[in-house]
Amino acid sequence: MRDDSWENESGDSAFLDFLTTSGRLDPLAAARARKAQEETGQAIDSILAELGLFEERPLADALASYLQLDTANDEPPEAWLGEQLQSHNDFMRRSQIRPLQMDDATITLATAAPLVATPIEAFGFLLGRKPIVKVATRSQIQRHWEQLHHTMDTAQGDANSRNLDDIDRLRDVAAEAPIIRLLNSMVSKAIDRQASDIHIELFADHLQIRYRIDGHLQLAERLERGLHLGLVSRIKILSRLNIAEQRLPQDGRMTMAVKGRDVDLRVATSPTASGENIVLRVLDKRGLNLDLGALGFSENEKRQFTRILAQPNGIILVTGPTGSGKTTTLYSALTLLNKPDVKVFSIEDPIEYNIRGINQILVRPQIELSFANILRSVLRQDPDVIMVGEIRDRETAQIAVQAALTGHLVLSTLHTNSAIASITRLRDLGIDDFLLASSLRAVIAQRLVRKTCESCAAHGCPACHSTGYSGRTVIAEILPITPALSKAISAGAAENEIEAFARNGEFRTLAQSAEDKRKAGITTQAEILRVLGAGSA
Repeated sequence: MRDDSWENESGDSAFLDFLTTSGRLDPLAAARARKAQEETGQAIDSILAELGLFEERPLADALASYLQLDTANDEPPEAWLGEQLQSHNDFMRRSQIRPLQMDDATITLATAAPLVATPIEAFGFLLGRKPIVKVATRSQIQRHWEQLHHTMDTAQGDANSRNLDDIDRLRDVAAEAPIIRLLNSMVSKAIDRQASDIHIELFADHLQIRYRIDGHLQLAERLERGLHLGLVSRIKILSRLNIAEQRLPQDGRMTMAVKGRDVDLRVATSPTASGENIVLRVLDKRGLNLDLGALGFSENEKRQFTRILAQPNGIILVTGPTGSGKTTTLYSALTLLNKPDVKVFSIEDPIEYNIRGINQILVRPQIELSFANILRSVLRQDPDVIMVGEIRDRETAQIAVQAALTGHLVLSTLHTNSAIASITRLRDLGIDDFLLASSLRAVIAQRLVRKTCESCAAHGCPACHSTGYSGRTVIAEILPITPALSKAISAGAAENEIEAFARNGEFRTLAQSAEDKRKAGITTQAEILRVLGAGSA
C-alpha cells in the first residue's frame, strides 16, 4: 500500500495493460475500450463503466490494486469535519471526492476518479495537508452528497428531476454520430493548418467556425445553427464541464486523439445574446520547440538571455500583450534551468504543457489557490527556481520580490508594452524603488510577427492559404539591469531617464529587433507596422 505518498504517474493505457495482464479484462474488450477512449477523450475508468465491461465494485477494486490504494467504506465523516469543509463542498462534489478523516498533517479522501490526480493534490495543497487517498465507487460518492442535501424541499426536488431530464437529452444529442464526426473533423483541420485556436460562434441564422492561424482569425466554415447544441454539449462532456449550465462562463480541458496522437485542448465557454460561444485553445505538443533560437531569438539575444538566466537569484520578467508568446519563452527558460541539482516550481493558470522534471502547480481561485497563496507555500518547499505565470496584483509582486531577495530565481510575466514600462508597472503595484533595484535582474519585452511564406515570398500561394505568411517569429528587446541602471531605479528615475541609461549599454528596442528581421527577409514592413504601430522607432 502506498496511500501515504499517492500520486498518479500512469496513464489510461497503462491501466488497460494492467487489467489485461492481471486477467481482469479480455484483450479484445481492452482494445474496444481503448478505441472508445481515443474517440471520446473520456477517462478510461468512465469508458469501462459506460461500456458495461466492469461493475462499480470490481472496477473500484481494480483501480485500488493498480494504484496500490485502500478502498473506502460507507462510514460518514465526523460532523465537525463536514462543518469545517462546508465551503469546499461544491469543489469536492464536482471532483468526485469526499472527506473521511483529517488531522494536523493529513486528510483522508475517498475518490471515484483516482486516475485524475490534480483535484486531490490541489485540495491537499489548499488545506496544507498530505492527501491519503482511498478508492470509492461512484455510487458511494453520489450517496454521500445526496445524504448531505437530503433536506431540500419537494419543489427543489422537482426542479432537479426536470434538470436531469434535460441533461439526459443533451447527452443523447452529443452522442450522435454526425456531432462526433464534426468535432473530430474540426480539430483535425485545425491541427493540419497549425491553428492556435478554434472559435465556435453562434449567430441568429448560422453557426460559424473560425481558426486563429499565425495570430489572425480566418473563417473556416458556416454550418446549420441546429448543430450548435450537440457540438457544445459534446465539448462540455469531453472537458467535464456542466452541460446544463448555459448562463455562466466555464473553463475546462480535454484530450482528443487526432491521427494517432493525443492533442490537448483548453476549453472556454461564454454566454452571448445568440447563445453559447466556445473557444478551443490547441495545445499541440508536437509543434512545441522550447529552444530560444527556434522561437526566433537572434544569436546575440540568446547570449544575453543565457547570461541573465545564469544569475543565482533575482526577478526576470517577460512582458508583452496577450498572445505575444510570453509563456513559451518562460518554458524555454525553464528548460535551460531544469537540471538534476535544481529544484524548479512553476505556478500557472492554466498549465499549458507538462514539462518533465518541473513541479507544476495549477492556480485554482475557486478554492483559494491563488498565485500569491501558492507562491507563499512554495517558498517553504526549498526551491531554487520559481516561475510565476503572471504577476497580477500587489501581494504576488511583494512575495516575488521577497523570494528574489532571499536567494531564489523568480521568472514571471507582466502585461506591459515595453521592457522599461515594466518598472513603472511594478512601482504601481507598490514595490519600493530600492527593493525593485535590488531584486530585478532583467526584463524581456517581446512580440510575435508573421514570417514570410518560403514558398511564395509573401505573394500568396496554396501553401500559406493565400496570406503570404507562414509561421511566426519573436522580436524582442532585452533590458539587463546593470549597476548604473539599478542605481537610477533606486533613485526613482522616470522612464525616459531609464531608457537613456539603457541605450548606453546593450539595449536594443523592439523596433530594432524587427528591422533586423525585415532586412533578413524573415518578415515584412507591413507586418512590423501591424504589430508595433506606425509610431515605433
